Amino acid sequence: MAAAPFISIMDMLPVHFFKYIYPVAFQPLSQETQKLVLVRVQRKEREVTVRALWDTGNLLTDPATGLAVSVGEREAFISLFSESDGVLMIPYRTVGGNGLLEGRIADQLVFLTEEGTVLGRKPGPVLIGLKEGALTSDGSFQLILPGSFTKMAAWKGKRRKKHGHQ
Repeated sequence: MAAAPFISIMDMLPVHFFKYIYPVAFQPLSQETQKLVLVRVQRKEREVTVRALWDTGNLLTDPATGLAVSVGEREAFISLFSESDGVLMIPYRTVGGNGLLEGRIADQLVFLTEEGTVLGRKPGPVLIGLKEGALTSDGSFQLILPGSFTKMAAWKGKRRKKHGHQ
């Protein structure tokens, strides 16, 4: 009886890469994976309102707390956090390298329409990693929300039933 040929995992990698990874990693971003929304970030008696990108590709989680991490421009949040607020150092890794983000805890996020109507809330603790400089060259948003926030009813555009009940 002849022995079966040996196939290493490396021989299978190209097949799996193009069958499973390539379609997900290199697909154009759709409205289902990215959405801009107005967010009021609250900490104690302070608050700031920023435009946020809800990005299902943001999977950053703080290993110490287990919290999902929103990434924000330091300048946009400077008035929200005080020197006495605790600081967490959040490790991250990207294609371009790795490092640490300074993390701060917010009490709550409030999602708003352009007119200021409240769409929903994300109670805290909410972890925000602060990045030096702008997140985008056109200034269209100052915060990137994690993909785990997609489960919120406010994002799904939940419709009211006939008698005003949800």
